[in-house]
Amino acid sequence: TGCPEGRYGLYCDKDCICKNGARCHGFNGACECRPGWRGRVLINATFILNATRCPPGYWGEVCHQVCDCQYGGTCDRWEGCLCPPGRHGDRCEYICAPGAFGWNCSMNCHCQNNASCDPVNGTCICAEGQWGDSCQNFYFCPPGLYGDRCEHTCTPGSFGLNCSKDCHCQNNASCDPVNGTCFCVEGQSG
Repeated sequence: TGCPEGRYGLYCDKDCICKNGARCHGFNGACECRPGWRGRVLINATFILNATRCPPGYWGEVCHQVCDCQYGGTCDRWEGCLCPPGRHGDRCEYICAPGAFGWNCSMNCHCQNNASCDPVNGTCICAEGQWGDSCQNFYFCPPGLYGDRCEHTCTPGSFGLNCSKDCHCQNNASCDPVNGTCFCVEGQSG
């Protein structure tokens, strides 16, 4: 087995100095940069450590483990498959469980009122009538209006709160969307 994370050397007695999520080689302290990062680390003035790369599709201490990354995952020299945000698993075969998102599904969503969350970036997906970054707010429409922002008038034949009541007018007369009072057709009364 190798040294614990953050240590290297024959007796695991040296501290790794890798930064920005780079992995430290357990034997020689070489820093393997994560995708999107580059650079070299000088351990002392006369010795520059260079980690060798594994052949494509392989990873591990001696490059003997096979990477079979799916869904856009990339093979990392030290960790195997690095999954894109919203995926996890040895081969990136799983999507984040509800309430989780991001790299390796390691972040928790903060959506409220049973709103769902985008597994890639954590954006809350509000249900109709909800709004706000966390779906923490509700729209309460007055009688006669409906919609996410109360922007629609009740359709003909309905009225009231959320347009949930049916008009009972005769002769195809329409009704007031707020209180249901029938509008008489010209020439009729009652």
